[in-house]
Amino acid sequence: MINTMVLSKYPEWVLAHKKPGTELRLIRGKYYVYACSSEYRKELGRPKKKTGAYLGRITEAEGFIPKKEVQTTTVSFSNGIRDGEFASLEYGFYYFYKNHIKEKYETLLRKHFPDLWQSILGASYCRAMRQSPLNRMESVFRRSYFSHIYQEAHLSPKNLTSLLRDLGRSRHAIVSFCRGLLGESRTIIFDGTDVVSASQLMTLNTLQKSKLGSYEILFNLMCVFSLDARVPVFYSIHPGKIKDSKSFKDSLDELMVDKNRTMVVIDPDMGTKLDKGFASGSNLEKLEEYNLNYVVSLRRNDKHLDYSCLERRNNSGMDVQFEYEGRAVWGKELGIWDQEHPDRKIYLFYDPALARKEEEDFAKHNRSIMGTKKYQEKYAEASLRFGTIGMVSNKLEDKAETNNKGHKQKVSKPSLAEVVYFSYKERGTDEDMISTLKTVIEADRTYMQDEIALEGWMFINFIALLWHYLLRNHIEDCGMLKKYSSAYLCDTFTGVNVLKIRDEWKLAGITANDQRTLKKLNILPPIDQSFIVPDKDES
Repeated sequence: MINTMVLSKYPEWVLAHKKPGTELRLIRGKYYVYACSSEYRKELGRPKKKTGAYLGRITEAEGFIPKKEVQTTTVSFSNGIRDGEFASLEYGFYYFYKNHIKEKYETLLRKHFPDLWQSILGASYCRAMRQSPLNRMESVFRRSYFSHIYQEAHLSPKNLTSLLRDLGRSRHAIVSFCRGLLGESRTIIFDGTDVVSASQLMTLNTLQKSKLGSYEILFNLMCVFSLDARVPVFYSIHPGKIKDSKSFKDSLDELMVDKNRTMVVIDPDMGTKLDKGFASGSNLEKLEEYNLNYVVSLRRNDKHLDYSCLERRNNSGMDVQFEYEGRAVWGKELGIWDQEHPDRKIYLFYDPALARKEEEDFAKHNRSIMGTKKYQEKYAEASLRFGTIGMVSNKLEDKAETNNKGHKQKVSKPSLAEVVYFSYKERGTDEDMISTLKTVIEADRTYMQDEIALEGWMFINFIALLWHYLLRNHIEDCGMLKKYSSAYLCDTFTGVNVLKIRDEWKLAGITANDQRTLKKLNILPPIDQSFIVPDKDES
């Protein structure tokens, strides 16, 4: 009787959709259907109704309309290392990867690591986007759209351990991959650094003073950067007791740079007391053995440098003057390295703007003794070197090219000194390579316990570094490098997600600020496109 009275308030077109196990509800003039069941309650001595989930609504025109359900995407793998369901996946980085990285660099990974490339790609994504440690990679990867496309990426801690060791035993494949990155590059830079290790087991490690001035357990890392491609193209690991100059020679042998092709620009760390720096006779001989053109900077106390040409303070002792980035620079060819090597020319350059800055820094650092005889003596000894840089170079072509920073090509033929200076200054694109590796990717410290695993770990970080430079280059090409960084862009990507609804991928809402950023960089996914249908052959 009660049910009949309750149902009597519903129109016939609503009652027509009443099914067993459901109940109808009238809420603010609209009709809804809910699941319904009953269970016997002993304390009441009778059954009691239980209202379940919302099922849909009823309209006179359309009848029963089921609720819209967000279907999750199931990530499952044949080896059973992980199973999970996520309704939302990070899509921003994948969109950039698909359009700006995949074609060239995924092809190289497939070629040299046919059984491992998907796992390498997945682990590199985790390091580039989130700086993930090994035990967090699977979780981070499962929440990205990469996990839907690359379903053969195995990133459980157990599988990652195997991956690192497999990579560590494949140094020949890593080197072949790096040679592919090198391609036809004509100008490359070598840059070395030290990395802190938490392992007490590796023979690579040495307790010594780091370049930051503290005593740590260290090994050395040599990286090579291509100015033509504007990306890192090679890395190699060396014992901590081996200095950068020796590491350079070993790296050059391993990379096997084609003879008669590449000009190498080498920049020693002027602030540290390495053995002889890069500009040692043996290093120059190694470059000449490969018949490479080179530009190498010298330490200011190098015996080949003569500062007497600057004593008159009016630059009359210099040979040439030219413009670099809107300021005047003076240059002079000082002579040859020695009689046995007449092709090694020594150059000295003087930048007045840099000299003024260094003079100010000198005054700040010696403020406590200013006005004393000791200060005058120190100043007299150091002042001639303010704003100077010495270089040694062999046979460079007499040409003035437009470099990556957009220096204007000169109409008149430049002097050889000017060619050397501009060639050396092109290295600026490389200046933050080591900084990016250590601070953005956070590869400044490692916990790997043996050399094999360390090799694999550093390769994953190297790929992440490569991706950050591809992001950086895209930002630079859009003229936005002063405003955005690769790390900022990665953070922006986390706000670009897709949902799987009715077996199709729909772009979720993106904040207005993120839309503006991505639109300026021409990497905003098509937000007016209702659904994103993944390519069937993407993996």
